[in-house]
Amino acid sequence: MTTSGSTKLLTLFVSLGVLGVGCVRREQTEITEVTIASPGQASGGGSSDVVAMPAGNYAVTRVHVPEAPATLPPPGPGRYVLVGSDALTDAYQGDTSSSTPLPVLCLRAAGLPSPGLSAEHETPGGALRRRWSGAEVALTEPIAGYVLTTRAIADQQCNQRFGDGWRMAEFHDGGAGAGWDFWARAVAGDFTASRFFVAIDDQPANPWSSDRAMTWRLLSAR
Repeated sequence: MTTSGSTKLLTLFVSLGVLGVGCVRREQTEITEVTIASPGQASGGGSSDVVAMPAGNYAVTRVHVPEAPATLPPPGPGRYVLVGSDALTDAYQGDTSSSTPLPVLCLRAAGLPSPGLSAEHETPGGALRRRWSGAEVALTEPIAGYVLTTRAIADQQCNQRFGDGWRMAEFHDGGAGAGWDFWARAVAGDFTASRFFVAIDDQPANPWSSDRAMTWRLLSAR
């Protein structure tokens, strides 16, 4: 175990709220290392602590858990946001009751040029993280998940509020091979206020397909 002391490690786990929560489940996968980012690393710098756990007879994976961006100012129009999954996110079976009122993350594919915010990297499962989406994103007001009875209705919530071309954001909107998060330009909504619903096309973790839905949060802003 690489850390500066047991007290620091315990503080990190408590502040992140992941004690006993774990990471997103993968079939036949055991988490053997969890990298906990410092406040600087959440935006691309700083150091991290690694917690090593005994490996079983499963595939080994390494999960990066960004620190909650408590000190980030609310992104306004023209600011860039990294939105994505954290330790609470369950992209396979959902992590939040569909009766919970949360904002919907809306997206408009705009073909915006990359501002060169951060280097993308590949997860052990082969998904590309921190990719530039070329899109604009916005948040609705909190909406109870059970209102979103189909994907078309969820898309309509975005279209009615923000205009033509807007729809509910999806897990893979970072582009080809992407997953778990993406960068975009924020145009409306306070991304620091709460978690938000995001769709996923290849898993039953949507408000319209389960009584529990996947949620993301703001990971970084520039």
